Amino acid sequence: MGRGSGRRKEYVRTGGSPSKATLRVRKHREKMKQLACSSKDGPTALQSDQSDFSTLTSNDCFQAPHECMDVGASTSIHCSSLPTSSRVSEECTNVGTSSPCDVVKESQESALADEITEGCLPAAPLDPVIPASDNEEEIPKECLLPLCSHTDCTADDVMLMCLAIGHRHNLTWAAIEDMMKMFNAVYGTKKINTTKVSLLKRFFEEKEESNICYHYYCALCEKYVGEVDSDKRDVFCDVCNSVLSDPKSATYFATLSLEKQLKQLLESNKEVADAILTYRFQREKSVEGNLEDIYDGSEYQMHSVAGGILSLPQNFSYCFFTDGVASGKSKKSFWPIYVSINELPPEVRRRHMLLVGLYHGKSQPNQRMFLKPFVDEANKLSDKGFEWNCMGQVTVSRVLPIAGILDSGARYKVLNMQSFSAFYGCTFCYHVQTRTLKKLKFTINSGREVEMRTKASHQSDVSNAYSKRHEAQEKNRHCRGVKGPSTVSMLTKFDVTRGFPVDYMHNILLGVTKTYFELLFEPLRRKCWVILDDEDSFAMEDVMEAIDARLLQILPPSCISRCPRTIKDWGSWKANEWRNWLLFYALPCLKGLLKDKYLDHFKLLSVGTSVLLQGSVSKEDARYVHRLYQLFVINYERYFGEEFMYYNIHLLLHVVQGVMRFGPLFTHNAFMYESHNRHLLQLHKNPFNAVKEICKKYSTFQALPRLLAKFATSDRTIEFCENVLDHRLVNLVNCDSCLMLGAGKLDYALSEEEHAFLARTEESVICNYFDRMLYKGMRVATSQYCNVKKNNDSIVHNNCGEIFEVKALYVIIDKRVRILARQMISEPLRELRITTCFSKLGDLKLLRPDDILGLCVAVNIDSKTYLNTIPFGCYDD
Repeated sequence: MGRGSGRRKEYVRTGGSPSKATLRVRKHREKMKQLACSSKDGPTALQSDQSDFSTLTSNDCFQAPHECMDVGASTSIHCSSLPTSSRVSEECTNVGTSSPCDVVKESQESALADEITEGCLPAAPLDPVIPASDNEEEIPKECLLPLCSHTDCTADDVMLMCLAIGHRHNLTWAAIEDMMKMFNAVYGTKKINTTKVSLLKRFFEEKEESNICYHYYCALCEKYVGEVDSDKRDVFCDVCNSVLSDPKSATYFATLSLEKQLKQLLESNKEVADAILTYRFQREKSVEGNLEDIYDGSEYQMHSVAGGILSLPQNFSYCFFTDGVASGKSKKSFWPIYVSINELPPEVRRRHMLLVGLYHGKSQPNQRMFLKPFVDEANKLSDKGFEWNCMGQVTVSRVLPIAGILDSGARYKVLNMQSFSAFYGCTFCYHVQTRTLKKLKFTINSGREVEMRTKASHQSDVSNAYSKRHEAQEKNRHCRGVKGPSTVSMLTKFDVTRGFPVDYMHNILLGVTKTYFELLFEPLRRKCWVILDDEDSFAMEDVMEAIDARLLQILPPSCISRCPRTIKDWGSWKANEWRNWLLFYALPCLKGLLKDKYLDHFKLLSVGTSVLLQGSVSKEDARYVHRLYQLFVINYERYFGEEFMYYNIHLLLHVVQGVMRFGPLFTHNAFMYESHNRHLLQLHKNPFNAVKEICKKYSTFQALPRLLAKFATSDRTIEFCENVLDHRLVNLVNCDSCLMLGAGKLDYALSEEEHAFLARTEESVICNYFDRMLYKGMRVATSQYCNVKKNNDSIVHNNCGEIFEVKALYVIIDKRVRILARQMISEPLRELRITTCFSKLGDLKLLRPDDILGLCVAVNIDSKTYLNTIPFGCYDD
């Protein structure tokens, strides 16, 4: 057994009789105590710590070399609680006339010390004691030096690593402080200041506090009070003269400067700055003229024509989002305002979202007050821009808001319009609702053309509504659904009638798909099911069990978040689960159970949404989907009745408008913003001052990359923090644009067919075999590996529509990656349109990584496998 393994064995020993190394440590320690007690002042200091020596166990072997090699080290550790002057004098007198360095030298020369180091860590030279500062907020200059002679890490490095761990694991400030205190306990002296105040003072300048502003408004009259310091008392409302004696209990929100966040992001992250300046001009399109990103939409094109603001590379744009998110079991909710930069590549946008506003309270915020600071700053950035340092040159960038991503409940409030339950409830058109048995509904207006809302018509409605503001009855204070001017209408470079596209997450998934599902399983809908024609033989529970039998055996690819859950839990399904049901599971699971009339009807919604989520959408595709949605809405009213014509059903007629203006559905949906809400809630630990706590934590953690570049002195610190924050993979091989995961195997057992096939090719048979790899963000695995997992990443397709099952992944000697796959003979099912099934397997083929276009979802039903390709917009959850 090597020395390293023996040392490891010593560490994990617990209980039982002390080890030989521990006994030698105790014996040597007693000898040092006797030597110290013979000096003039030594016994007093050492006797006071006699209990510490008597409680030594076998686990203390880990610390033993530092404690037993010299009395000076031991004394400096146990007397750390004394005043500074006493502690320093104690170190010089505990061993008589010998200095600590002399004792260390004498101990290191002894044979006993050599024996001790065989069972424990190597003995280290005594580190100088750094005096503790009387002022907790002041970090001594000595603490900027390496903590000891065995490391190049400083106190700054330790604090940065503690911050990174706190960010990664969502720790409280108290937990981060305790981690820093642990280092002081290990060294036995104050190496690091351990308070949040000292940490923030060390890393952040006073001017950086101005990034966060607190705004109060009166809860009685909902009027803006002003920007007030969070600790100031006696805040007055000038309108109703009410006194907000305690701002902590008042209605308020916070804003974080968008300009300063953008400046810090661009100046501290060269990759982000380069992407913003170049990506939109250098991207490679699959098909010229198709809609493939937000830059291809009409709204972006309007600003990027020759002479337009976005035609210059230093200018860029963003989308903004706001919505409520419940705060645990509390009745209060958070309302954040997020901003995402459009000029970043799609896979990078979600990693650099910015929080620019936050509200927390029992009621929803007054949107006119809540959005006012954001709108004011947005106008400043779009009209004048901001300065930042680009490679040593001062650059002025103008930033435009392109789209606002809102659900229906937030959109009408932001626009200051009537609810969607009113006569003119649609924010996109002037469709007049019809009174039915169940309130007002968006029924089909046969033969009547509905007028669309435009910027001019909306301004006219605002003026007319403003003139009616003194009407006695509230129902008379609006004009065609518009109640008056809105804050977002003050955005100088933004059209409120075109800038709020339909969010397919809330509309199609949580709205239409969920509603359709609920209607099918109502007791009155027995006629929709094949097996329920006989009223007495089967119940609706039998239908659910039959669907579950198919649904629960599906093994989706790992790129699809969440494995299938029982249909009985549909009430708690998340949006991505409804998307999986709509696009991949519903059609094969309902085939043979649901009557063809309803299956074909639901197929219209499934096919249309799948097309709009493709990575490249032609304008012909968009028009085709619009016809599908029109047919779906018409038949929906025919099948279920006008009393179920909800607003979400009507909004399907406006989905394609958003695609034409802003690109495919994955460019303007709420998925990435809603997923960021989870991280926001994890920052909330303190039940008091929630807004202040989250904003300060957010600003601190957001600045970590910049702090690492400025304060980190050790390469190990930077590497550690990057590994903690970026979730980096380990045990991988990078070759041929692929990341081969796991350890390669040379002893892979080839079948006779595989061996004969490889022998016929020109490829070398000498290679390393792997079970899985990453390519363009997709995980591809062998069928053998997937058989024992919850996910199936072994079925892929190419540009020609051919489908393959991966048998092996291997790397040739010259670092080329080849994929051994078996082609799956498939035939399209006309009744399911985009879903295919196969009945037998084809021949083996050898694929290159660039032959793979995407993954497929396989659903096994009745000895058949139904396959469905995954649209581009579903890969980045």
